[in-house]
Amino acid sequence: MLKKSIFLFLFFVSIIHSYTIQQLNNPTSTVFDITKDPTTIESSIPMIMIEVKKITVEIDKILAVYPRDTIIHQCKSDSYSNIYCPEALAPADTYWDYSDAYSVAKTGTVVDYTAKVSYVATEYTPPPTYTLLLRHIVYSEDGMDDEIGDWYIGSVWKAGRTSKKVYSRSCRCYVTQYTYTYKRMLSDRQFQIKNSDGTWSDIPPVIKSDNVITKIAYWSTSNRNGSWSSTTQGKVIKNQGASTYLCPSGGTLSGTTCTTCPTGYTDNGTNCKKTVSYTYYNYLCSTGTVIDDGGDCLKTDPNLTLDNTSTLDDPCNGETPPDDNCKALKYTCNSDVREPAWVDNQWQCSPYLCDANQECGIAQCTNGVAQPGGVDFDNSPLIGVDLSQICNDTICDAAVFEKLGRCGGESRCPTSFGVYEENGNCYQDVCPPEATQKDIGGGEVTCLQLQCPDGYVENRDGACDVE
Repeated sequence: MLKKSIFLFLFFVSIIHSYTIQQLNNPTSTVFDITKDPTTIESSIPMIMIEVKKITVEIDKILAVYPRDTIIHQCKSDSYSNIYCPEALAPADTYWDYSDAYSVAKTGTVVDYTAKVSYVATEYTPPPTYTLLLRHIVYSEDGMDDEIGDWYIGSVWKAGRTSKKVYSRSCRCYVTQYTYTYKRMLSDRQFQIKNSDGTWSDIPPVIKSDNVITKIAYWSTSNRNGSWSSTTQGKVIKNQGASTYLCPSGGTLSGTTCTTCPTGYTDNGTNCKKTVSYTYYNYLCSTGTVIDDGGDCLKTDPNLTLDNTSTLDDPCNGETPPDDNCKALKYTCNSDVREPAWVDNQWQCSPYLCDANQECGIAQCTNGVAQPGGVDFDNSPLIGVDLSQICNDTICDAAVFEKLGRCGGESRCPTSFGVYEENGNCYQDVCPPEATQKDIGGGEVTCLQLQCPDGYVENRDGACDVE
């Protein structure tokens, strides 16, 4: 700074007196003789350029910096195609990464028990049934040997007969051939007659009322001892069953009360049961481990005497899983620009980056100087990255070290401009501020300054007057 000030001052002075400097550009001696023009009579003369001694000034030391030495390695690729630097590998840090799960609907079942219900039974009178009673009576000619048979239960009787004479080969005579007519009563008092082909046809009833004996068949015949006749009598007996109680809606009858299960339930002995379906959701993860897997809540009936369908069929859980319900163990290098690599069966990190040429390594200070040099740190390409992870006092990442400064150095005196060290301080011999510097070759300079010659003094106009 001092040198610059001296230079500017001398430059300004040299402009003001440029005509004098031009005349004295190459002086042959250190004294100049100025002779007045005899035709001009003046009381003052101009200043002349005189060589003056240099002065010594102290200057500041400078900080010497050195470039870093690089050790380069070839980057590699792991089995997952991750590019990594093989230098200074160390196990990666771990952390839990959370994400959302998805759900799958399932159906569960539970048995709901409830008590039986009772209702009043319905009284029932069955329709009557009828029984046909038959008896056979044989009348003798004199009425003395009539035979009256006992009543018996029957349904088919001989209602009559017809006869005709036919020739018998066995006796070579004509005999009487009888053809009988049969009738029957069905259980509902419907009367029918048998046809010749064996079928039956309905006929009007021959019994007009219950328990009335009527002659329903009669025919007569004769034999060698006389004639006789026979009659079949019949009567119908009405059978009326006793009234009872029925359970039209099902169930068990006890007196006049029916006990049954509610609609949808089946009898379980002491109570009733039915199967109730409900929905539950399993929570699954595409990656990682599920935290809450949802699933079946395995419901049970809270009350064995009540219908609990309205609550038992409620879903166990919601269709939407909780937020961040999946967790996965992840590995990190704690950096926005470096990713873990799978090396030697584990996730590892290198502190060094791979550049565009797939190279990496270290930029190291090898001259014993530890601290970074005078170039300021620039972390703009590495937003979010802790610089301490890629650069310390002596080693930096080779891929980015130019952004992180050079090696530091020691304070020392400059090596040019005639600087020298004395007693730990730096000095330089320079021209005085009012003098100008002139290069005289061989790396040497001389100092020149405008002054009045001996016997003259400088006046206020910058000229020299006789003393």
